[in-house]
Amino acid sequence: MERRWPQAWSRRWTRRLHVLSVTLGAAVLVGLGAAPASAGIQDDLCDRHECNLGGDDELKLGDRLSGMATGKPGVDVRAALYLVEFNSAGAITELVPASEVVTGRVKDNGKTDSLGVTSERVPGHPSGGWLFLGLADDRSLDLTERLGQLVAYGGPSLRLMGDGYAAQKPAGQPLTMDVIGQVNNMRYWVEYRDDAGKWTPVPGQGYYDSTKLPGPPNTRRQLAYTVPSSLTEGRSYQFRVNTSLNYGGSPDAPVANPSFAEWTVIPSRHPVSKDKGKDFDPALPPGQPDPDPDPGDGPGTDPAPEPDPDPSPGPGTTPSPGASGGPGSTGDSGTGNTGADDGPASSGADAGKPPPAAPTPRKKPTADPDATPTTPTGSVWGREPEPGDTSGPLLPASSGKSGLLAALAGLLLAAPLGWWLIVRRRDRRDTGESL
Repeated sequence: MERRWPQAWSRRWTRRLHVLSVTLGAAVLVGLGAAPASAGIQDDLCDRHECNLGGDDELKLGDRLSGMATGKPGVDVRAALYLVEFNSAGAITELVPASEVVTGRVKDNGKTDSLGVTSERVPGHPSGGWLFLGLADDRSLDLTERLGQLVAYGGPSLRLMGDGYAAQKPAGQPLTMDVIGQVNNMRYWVEYRDDAGKWTPVPGQGYYDSTKLPGPPNTRRQLAYTVPSSLTEGRSYQFRVNTSLNYGGSPDAPVANPSFAEWTVIPSRHPVSKDKGKDFDPALPPGQPDPDPDPGDGPGTDPAPEPDPDPSPGPGTTPSPGASGGPGSTGDSGTGNTGADDGPASSGADAGKPPPAAPTPRKKPTADPDATPTTPTGSVWGREPEPGDTSGPLLPASSGKSGLLAALAGLLLAAPLGWWLIVRRRDRRDTGESL
């Protein structure tokens, strides 16, 4: 005679199985949310191996960097150069793609072949200063946790670090503009757009009376200039740094796509002081970009002059060869790197401050939750549109591993229902049978 399972026993074990399944399913779901779904190239490269990514420590626009990755054999590496943007406090704000992505595979000796990558012009970001050679699948701005190397970069124009004043500056008084991003053996001079809309060198400067800025491009240098006393007080004028990079050997041979570092000047008998910008510090956490300067804050500001009818980069009224030097005379007296005016002049650091050291590679850095596989082309890291989320996008889940874990969690959650249906069907079948 067949023995029927007691219904109380069936219900008791059904409840136990339900609790166990729900617990396991919840644990799997928590694991999916707490852990990165994809380890990324950096974790693969550093898995039980010493790892590194580095190359040349100085570069200028158009130069080819010879890099190399070391780590776990068989790992495919994707690397690229990124322009480092930072704010007046010295904190990184963006990593802007500045090259194509190059690929290589770590061989049995633990090294890739040479990763040759060429620096390219970055539209809207012409200034020099710093590049970062990093892995292309990582979008983190925390360079202390990323595998890679900082590279001193001489760009097509200088990055301005400020002259000690806001837009309201004294006229007829020598000023010193701190800059970074210069290219050795190139010459720089200051110009302004006059009342007639013509770009004109400031007194004592021009193509033949220009300043060389020697030293590594990530080291602060100084460029002297004077706001002409003839300019109208209270009116806004555009000033810029011109460079011999914009010419093919003479002032009559401008090149295509010239680059300038520009800023606004309002001559004033009541100048407004403003701290110079600090040097980039890779040890600082990521920060926010400086607000755009507002040249209309000063009293008595007049409308800007009409646009220049001749947009060529010509130096305007160029002093004749052999003219007296002055603040911008030819020679190595200028001591500082220059950079573009992507932000307002910001708070100060001492001139000649040594450049910060590049982050030291780690054997196995902690995976960054903001990492995501991406190609740098067309993407500015630090400016992704993420409504309501200032921390940046999380690493997207892998379609393989995370999909399998999600399916397992679903099966565990559905198991009690299946078991209950089986037991209920058995109880119905046994109804009416004798014990």
